Amino acid sequence: MHTSDFWNQLHLYGQKIKRTPSSKSNALWNLLLGCLFLSLVTIENTSAQKSNNLPYYDDKPLHYGFQIGLHQSWLKVRPSKTFMSNTDSITAITPLPSLGFSLGFIVDVPIDEEYWNFRINPNVAFYENQVRFRELRLERGDYVWHTENVESVFFELPLLFKHKSVRRGNMRMYLVGGAVLGAKIGGKKQKLDPERLATEDYNFELTYGAGFDIYMSFFKFSPEIRLTHGLADMKFNSPNSYSRSLDRVTTHRVTLYLNFE
Repeated sequence: MHTSDFWNQLHLYGQKIKRTPSSKSNALWNLLLGCLFLSLVTIENTSAQKSNNLPYYDDKPLHYGFQIGLHQSWLKVRPSKTFMSNTDSITAITPLPSLGFSLGFIVDVPIDEEYWNFRINPNVAFYENQVRFRELRLERGDYVWHTENVESVFFELPLLFKHKSVRRGNMRMYLVGGAVLGAKIGGKKQKLDPERLATEDYNFELTYGAGFDIYMSFFKFSPEIRLTHGLADMKFNSPNSYSRSLDRVTTHRVTLYLNFE
């Protein structure tokens, strides 16, 4: 029997659906953010002592570059009526965060002379999302935990607007936001296995973040943190208990981008 309590009234479903953070991945992110912060402080302190690098960089009508991304992603799930009706063998669902990376290009077009740019960042992203299920095995009379790995490779096309601050020395801050169109180019065979949890081949997401433009001697380096939230339902209807227990699946991630232009 499923249990219910006060938290069920708040749409949190008690202990049935939860997201547990990964201590290793959190420690990695804290280390990366700490190193990024120290690097920015060092660059900012030394930039005032040097002449401006690339003084005419922003006067160009078009900029190109490449991008490396390291992300932590997870699936946000909404339970189905079958799961909530206590008639399903699945008794708990736990999405797990996982690490991945992306590689891409940058096409940047200034909209005005100083503050706005339009950016296109086509990239290939590698994901390995995990969802843990606790299943009641009637023949054994106990519960078994099982982890479903949803591996996929996506071609993504972010369409972004970038709003920059005034340049001070060799640095300026910026905000960025827009939409991301995604199409799966790897991992489609998982849908052919009726016993596996699978996702759809297309995705639509909203993304936003902030970063720093750092003008180096020969190029511009831009570290950036971006949050992304999926709007499209990624659930693929497979004839298994894992798929039946879910009503909606969306993607979420936080990404550290290193932009070189």
